[in-house]
Amino acid sequence: MTSDSYDVRFWQTEVRKDRPTPYRVRWLVNGRRFGESFVKIALADSFKAQLISAARRGEAFDLETGLPESMVRKLRDVTFFDHAMEFTAVTWKDAAAKSRVSVIETLSRVVPVVTRDLKGAPDPDVLRAALRKNLNQGPTAGIPDQAEARALAWLARASRPLSAFQDESVVCDVLDALATRLDGKAAAPDYYARRRRVLHRVLGYAVRKKRLPKNPLSKQNLPEGWTAPEKPEEAVDPRSVGSPALIASMIAACAGIGRDQGPRFAALYGCMYYAMMRPSEVAALTRAGCQLPRTGWGYLAAQLRRAAHPGRRLGRAQRRGPDARLRQVHDRPRRRLDHPHGRHPPPGGEPAEAGATGMIFGGRMGGEIWLPLAFADVR
Repeated sequence: MTSDSYDVRFWQTEVRKDRPTPYRVRWLVNGRRFGESFVKIALADSFKAQLISAARRGEAFDLETGLPESMVRKLRDVTFFDHAMEFTAVTWKDAAAKSRVSVIETLSRVVPVVTRDLKGAPDPDVLRAALRKNLNQGPTAGIPDQAEARALAWLARASRPLSAFQDESVVCDVLDALATRLDGKAAAPDYYARRRRVLHRVLGYAVRKKRLPKNPLSKQNLPEGWTAPEKPEEAVDPRSVGSPALIASMIAACAGIGRDQGPRFAALYGCMYYAMMRPSEVAALTRAGCQLPRTGWGYLAAQLRRAAHPGRRLGRAQRRGPDARLRQVHDRPRRRLDHPHGRHPPPGGEPAEAGATGMIFGGRMGGEIWLPLAFADVR
């Protein structure tokens, strides 16, 4: 059920001479009655005129307060510092460790930009250090020292309201900060893009909480004339791409590694090349997930394994096992991958029999494979 309505009707201003505030503006929103009393008739008429103007502009009216969107945003407006703290607290629980790092890094860079010029401004390095501790919701965040506490107190006074992002000049200042390193040099395009994504989520949360009418960092809302750092053209050097014959010879060479591990290596890398599987999917492959006829195309039903994540100080233990979380990949039931069985048999021969864990590519002692982070995230 929506919390807004465009069904608004206005009644004549009521006069109650026996009341301290005799002039009462009355209106209906989707059949609900609302009223606001004033001491002077001029104040009542001015307030009523604002409501009528908002209705004529096509603004929706809130069913809880009876006020148009523009007035509701003013009531709910908070400082950008408070909003950043709220966003971090809300998203912290479900965020991966590296996502938490990105949030803290981005907000500690942007929050000091959206401030007023007040006396007693702290050293920028001290302010950023204080913000990193204050934004960190983990148990080992650390307590700000006296200088950092003074910096946070100044920031609470100087932080501008979130509605300042409706000013294009403020948005440009923030985008410039995202595109610039602390040493004043231009940030790498990928680095800028990552920080912009984080801030886009922060401001998207403001739109959801009705603190902003739109997200100023959406592409269609960016300030006119501002251009993002250009991303260099990415071209793949054909010399760095292995031909099918070369890959086949490399996989065949893997079959001779070690005393008994060679065929397993050949099968693992063959699945990655011929079925385009992620390393974590190969490690999770089971015998039941292999539907491979003697001729023609078959398929492998793979489920994502999870890779390790750093970030003990951000509240997540470093898990190196198969249950650690894979970055930017949501849990999904299964993914079907076609495999040219007739053209190339199961790489390295038939898959090994599944061990006690049900996994084809288990450890030598029968346990599960533990994937290092760099290997599991190769795709």
